[in-house]
Amino acid sequence: MRFDGRRVEGHLPLPGGGGDTTVVASPRPAPAAPQVRVEVVRGFRVVVDGRVLGPRDLGGTKQRQVLLVLLLAHGAPLSKATLVDVLWGATPPAGAVAALESHVSVLRSRLGGREGRRLVVTVPHGYVLPRGAVRSDLDDAHELLRRSAGLPAEEELALLQEALQLLDGTLLPEERASAWLDDARAEHDARVSALRTRLARAAGLAGQWEKALRWAGDSVRRDPIDEAAWEVVVRAHLALGHPVEALRAFDRCRDVLRSQLGCAPGAGLQSVLDDVLAATEPTDDDLAELLHAVLVLRRRTAVTPPEQRRRVLLAARQALAALAVPG
Repeated sequence: MRFDGRRVEGHLPLPGGGGDTTVVASPRPAPAAPQVRVEVVRGFRVVVDGRVLGPRDLGGTKQRQVLLVLLLAHGAPLSKATLVDVLWGATPPAGAVAALESHVSVLRSRLGGREGRRLVVTVPHGYVLPRGAVRSDLDDAHELLRRSAGLPAEEELALLQEALQLLDGTLLPEERASAWLDDARAEHDARVSALRTRLARAAGLAGQWEKALRWAGDSVRRDPIDEAAWEVVVRAHLALGHPVEALRAFDRCRDVLRSQLGCAPGAGLQSVLDDVLAATEPTDDDLAELLHAVLVLRRRTAVTPPEQRRRVLLAARQALAALAVPG
């Protein structure tokens, strides 16, 4: 009988002495990789097979940083040179690559023991955290966003709200500022802002204009040049019966785009403005007359000299502002 570590081979006699037969035992199943979950929004938390790891259980600051950088690469391999730069910046110590390899070895051991190599995988000149090897709150939110695509507005809205609950907050607030973390936080904040705008648009499609206005308003406060969010703000005010507020929002958007980007609102917002101005039927109401006057001014001032156009539009804006103030 022979043992090779994975299977057992041997010859057993048949009953009655009629020869023997070869018996081959089934291969041992490979040990299951540990279930690892990492949370990075509003705080850092690692759970391995249901056990929460404390701050020192990963080995130290360097091991934690290696895990985080690989996690935020979303399945892309990172070179050892990149990881050395993250850990030590422009002045790495002598033997930095060897030190990195040691940190990775400790991290593997703390995460999965002998199976840690299946979590932090060696690739040519670097390492990768394969997609699915470690689950994170970012992965959960991404899955919700994927599932929401193409759904009816009400169903999309529900999944987007779940995703926002997962993502809304500072990325790794306990970590000290650094170049790689600053970039990661900026990217995270941009994604959350885009999600709020998408939520606002979905809420509008579902007829929930108050929610649409709240989420779009949050977006423009955080990112004043988010033209898509401004469009939802203007549409929401119009849908809620506030045409003056819709015009004032358009005006604020135009000022921001002009001062920060040197451009005017795009065709989408311009068409919304026409909808706002055309939505009020001419009556004896002062507001209706003023709105239609603004529409005429907007069309005529397109061909007037710049200084005259500026004075006329300023007067119209002041009139709108006066209407919006309770008398």
